Amino acid sequence: MVKPWKMNKDFRRCLLIGVALVALCSHRNVIDQKTECNYYYDTLLRERIYTKVSIQPQYNDEKGQVIGFIRKKLSVTETDLLENSEKIVLAFIISSDGRMQQVRVDNKAETKYTSLEKKMVLMLRSMSKWTPGECNGIKVSTLVRLPIIF
Repeated sequence: MVKPWKMNKDFRRCLLIGVALVALCSHRNVIDQKTECNYYYDTLLRERIYTKVSIQPQYNDEKGQVIGFIRKKLSVTETDLLENSEKIVLAFIISSDGRMQQVRVDNKAETKYTSLEKKMVLMLRSMSKWTPGECNGIKVSTLVRLPIIF
């Protein structure tokens, strides 16, 4: 197994600079040279989070449809639609054991969520386990971005 700091000189420099900059520097994408899967090291979770994998994570519902789950569980009012843009991008991590972690609206502070965005985050947290993504046949934690268009 190749260590990430041996593959990327920038990452190694970040470790040498100090703890304050590690969080900033650790989010640079690294390409796993054996599998060509992209990942970054998450300092909070203390693990690699893959952004490009050979097999994407899949929802384990009886129909296997994430959009079907959202339509079934989410109740949207007219007020919700008026205060939101046409598109909301949700981001979350599917861990290597299928649990959903760090559910959030992509590129937005949690204090600025609209009521619809809060409902969507709570609804996603209620989802059952997923089938994790795979990189070269190994189950890995994967970042998922889910755009919802109204």
